[in-house]
Amino acid sequence: MKKNLTAIQYKQLLLAELKKKFPRFLLGFGAIVFSLTVAIYFTVRYFYLPARMNVAKTTPKKPAAANILKYLVKSGDTLAIISQNTYGSIDYADQIAKANSLPDPNVIEVGSILIIPSIAPKLKETGQIATGAATGRVTFKGDKYLVQEGDLLYDIAVKVYGDGDLWPRIAKTNNLSDPNSIHPGNELVIPRN
Repeated sequence: MKKNLTAIQYKQLLLAELKKKFPRFLLGFGAIVFSLTVAIYFTVRYFYLPARMNVAKTTPKKPAAANILKYLVKSGDTLAIISQNTYGSIDYADQIAKANSLPDPNVIEVGSILIIPSIAPKLKETGQIATGAATGRVTFKGDKYLVQEGDLLYDIAVKVYGDGDLWPRIAKTNNLSDPNSIHPGNELVIPRN
């Protein structure tokens, strides 16, 4: 049996129900407003503002190991010559061929661009430092070397050991995963034993 409610009683009943449910409504509404505010903040911060700014000027450069090195093939180049010039040894010509999916590693076209892979160096056996030093090509005898403009690890190994093929020792001692990651002004520790 339904009660007949007067307009005043209906208003009082409605107000009582609203008082019960209003905190839940307010909490839900507040959660929605908060969520939208956070979403707008992150959208502006990470998508809108970087697009308006010149990000290249404000973003630090990636480490050299993360960069992909490329080489423009010149007349007279072979994979062995490129390997020697890049890594200081011809031992890495096969890795260059593999990184570039070359069907015939003996045929590379002048003007083509090759990817130079970042590879772990092959270390020579101990005892060869003395042999290299005996050649008389050693021009640096210190324990720390300051990298100069145009230096390659191979060149530095020639200066400090008399043998460029010993560059992997310097790379390993200085935790260089990429032999091309040295820059003028870097100080390298030279292992002497």
